[in-house]
Amino acid sequence: MSDLKVHIVFNPVSAGGRTWKRRKLILSEIRNCWDDFIIEYTEKPGDAVVKTRHAITSGRNLIVAVGGDGTIREIVNGFYNDGQLINPASTLAIINSGTGQGFAQSLGLPKDIHQQFEIIRSGNIGKTDIGRLTLSSGVHSFFINEFQLGIGGEVVRSVTPGNKKITGPFAFAFGVLKVIRNFNPRYYSIRLDNDEEISDELTGIVISNGNYTGGGMQLTPGAALNDGYLDVLFIPALTRKEMFRVFPLIYSGQHLKDKRFRCYKIKSLVVTFAENHLSEADGEILDELPLIVEVIPSALNIIKPKIKERKK
Repeated sequence: MSDLKVHIVFNPVSAGGRTWKRRKLILSEIRNCWDDFIIEYTEKPGDAVVKTRHAITSGRNLIVAVGGDGTIREIVNGFYNDGQLINPASTLAIINSGTGQGFAQSLGLPKDIHQQFEIIRSGNIGKTDIGRLTLSSGVHSFFINEFQLGIGGEVVRSVTPGNKKITGPFAFAFGVLKVIRNFNPRYYSIRLDNDEEISDELTGIVISNGNYTGGGMQLTPGAALNDGYLDVLFIPALTRKEMFRVFPLIYSGQHLKDKRFRCYKIKSLVVTFAENHLSEADGEILDELPLIVEVIPSALNIIKPKIKERKK
């Protein structure tokens, strides 16, 4: 890995500020891993996009994300400029230090920071698919783990930095329980890539690249990061009592035994109508409604654990 030019994008406020508290450990591991590197700290939302884009344009070819799902998503967007990949040879590495840890679990990363650096040292570079969103303005945005409409967006909005600081990875579970109390299903109209149209009242729509979401939920347990597909789950219109009953099942994927939950593997879908929509991507609220969601197969180089890849 001596030919890699390392650029580290470090989000100090990720994991409710716990990343900054363990910075000495992380910085020690960084120095043990590389003699030559550049490190930049984010200060506000969007910083990781700008810093990553500038780093790759300047010739840095290993971008190390230190943070959670939101930080990773920003960095993935920084690999692109005007919707185009800046340098196909650039590689992403993850030091997971977030709250939900959805993508880290989908990738199979251990929780231990030292072990995560050992994986980077191994230099095991593979490919990962990503999702591309075409927003209502026509602008492209990207996600690496999951995108949701409906209850998922409401849950993300309900989880504050204070919640993350106090409850850690349980923040999203508490968020679900909080949202269920007042949530009502909404009407959506979706067209899948096989031209099948689904128009229905739904609790939510989950479009996943990875098989885990925030806090260990397995809404789409069959999803794989390298299979060239996105998994879409349509969550049926449920009563509040049914939502409370189903909620524990999503941690094991057992909710799919209920045939009302419809799951498909897709290349793309088009959102033709979304009632009072609220959407999120990788744990971050989106300001615009995505009209088209597509998979980009084998889009990015990524350093990953040496485990057998899951394929469907």
